[in-house]
Amino acid sequence: MMKLSEEYKQTHGLTPDKVAETMIGFYERVDAACSNLLQALTNQGHPLNCKAGCSQCCIDDLSITKAELAVIEKLFPNYRNLLPHRPGACPFLDEQGLCRIYAARPYICRTHGLPMRRLDDDEQTETRDICFVNAHIDVLSLPATLCWTSQTAEIQLSIINIATFGDADRIPMRNFW
Repeated sequence: MMKLSEEYKQTHGLTPDKVAETMIGFYERVDAACSNLLQALTNQGHPLNCKAGCSQCCIDDLSITKAELAVIEKLFPNYRNLLPHRPGACPFLDEQGLCRIYAARPYICRTHGLPMRRLDDDEQTETRDICFVNAHIDVLSLPATLCWTSQTAEIQLSIINIATFGDADRIPMRNFW
């Protein structure tokens, strides 16, 4: 895999601030698509149980990309001054189960809880899943249009990371302290 030089990154605007701005735009598109999906699910009689403070899926072993970290660092430059939440839960949760970096929350946090649909490489086989909090929804019987098909957004996230950092490696969130 080709790694970009620092000179190339500076010349082409691939600075941490620019990456954060690109990611914020990416997040805005993801949030809009999630909002539309949530509305469609509700309209079809499949409302989700997720709400502020529902943090049962916010677990310790979540990881994010370097580009996602760039957003956290831009919007919450002093996040390392926060004490991480207890082990077992996401380190960014407060004691009420609310996200302390909500505006910069990673992609996984923006889509979690939705009915998920993943296609294999040849797009012939799909896997579906949903957060146990929303297990009242039979994800297998939903039309594909009422599921979040993750590959497109995940490919975009990988491209942003590879173009900027030369890899799409993920970092456990607990490692930020």
